[in-house]
Amino acid sequence: MAEKKEDGPKGFELFYVAAASAWLGSVAMGTNLGYSSPAIPSLQSNFTEGGLEINESEESWFGSLMTLGALTGGLVAGFLVDSLGPGWVLIATASTVVVLCLGRVVTGFFTGLISLAVPVYVSEISRPQVRGTLGAGIQLSVTIGILGVFFFGKYLSWSSLAILCLTVPAAMAVLMIFMSESPRWLLQKGKREDALKALQFLYGPGTDHEAERNAIEMNLKMSPSEKFHVKELQQPFIYKPILISLFLMFAQQLSGINAVMFYAVSIFQSAGTTIPPEDCMVIIGVVQGGRRVLLLTSAALLALSLGAGRLPLRQGYQGRRSRRVDRGLPLVCLSLFIIGFSCGMGPIPWLMMGELLPLRVRGFATGMCTGFNWTMAFVVTKTFNDMIDLLKPYGTYWFFCIVMITSFFVVF
Repeated sequence: MAEKKEDGPKGFELFYVAAASAWLGSVAMGTNLGYSSPAIPSLQSNFTEGGLEINESEESWFGSLMTLGALTGGLVAGFLVDSLGPGWVLIATASTVVVLCLGRVVTGFFTGLISLAVPVYVSEISRPQVRGTLGAGIQLSVTIGILGVFFFGKYLSWSSLAILCLTVPAAMAVLMIFMSESPRWLLQKGKREDALKALQFLYGPGTDHEAERNAIEMNLKMSPSEKFHVKELQQPFIYKPILISLFLMFAQQLSGINAVMFYAVSIFQSAGTTIPPEDCMVIIGVVQGGRRVLLLTSAALLALSLGAGRLPLRQGYQGRRSRRVDRGLPLVCLSLFIIGFSCGMGPIPWLMMGELLPLRVRGFATGMCTGFNWTMAFVVTKTFNDMIDLLKPYGTYWFFCIVMITSFFVVF
């Protein structure tokens, strides 16, 4: 990333542009998360481009390998998101399922990097008074990415959709070349002059850049400098917050959110709704943008949607066609599920992790909790079809419901 020497234009602070450029990484993350949902039906079609077909076992690997790659990326996170493109190239040009799955692993790896790197970068370059707003833009960007891939997936084949998804990280790579590195990171590396230039670039004229630099340095000096030792995990004030964070990550993934998002089109097809599955997913993407609901309300809403949403899915999967149940009910139930997740179980585990973990152990514990989250995401998405076969669809969704009811009583 280049470090600019010139001040930004008078009256305009370029850290807004830098944050927006980083948001593209979150948009790319959203396309990665949502891609398999419209792509799998396209791959299953007899008219697939290139004649590439995919069976049920390969379908589960295709849907879940992104999370396995994200697990690795999350553990070695750094601001390397400009390398996200190669994974989409592999997917778009795949002639075998092996190459297709390899592309999912690569995009998943860089999704893991994005999930940690973008929030850190945006936080470190933003002024305190707008940090929360710009941070919220990250979640909005992920939603835009998911909505975009659902919308265009209705009209494009899996390979054409992959090429379109490639343009997002490519645009980010170009923009980030012209952005400044984080002043805080530069000071951590002892690059005081480079940090001053970065502050001048980000905040422009009219700011006491020397004072800004001194304030960051003071904050760094107040941070714990001693290395963390694993044996310290025996101390209750350290292991209890970690266990709470791990439980919240467990509950988040056992809500079934990734199974719903990764196989959404297939779920709507099986549910028998009269609304085209692709249109359902565009609506779901729009609903996911509503993240400003009170957390207490979200807990009740999530429990309600998880319970009520099983009825239409049961009827659809069992091949029943009851006239008493409107065919649009699956869409309503899953929309409520997404709303409940987005304003509650989705953001809360990440927020609680930042608030609960002691500063001394935060780096180690954050990596542990993030890795555990992606591991559970892989397990849920990989075993989803197997659970359908073993427990039947109705039993599978009741399993997720029971886990969430249990989590409700444990947390509240």
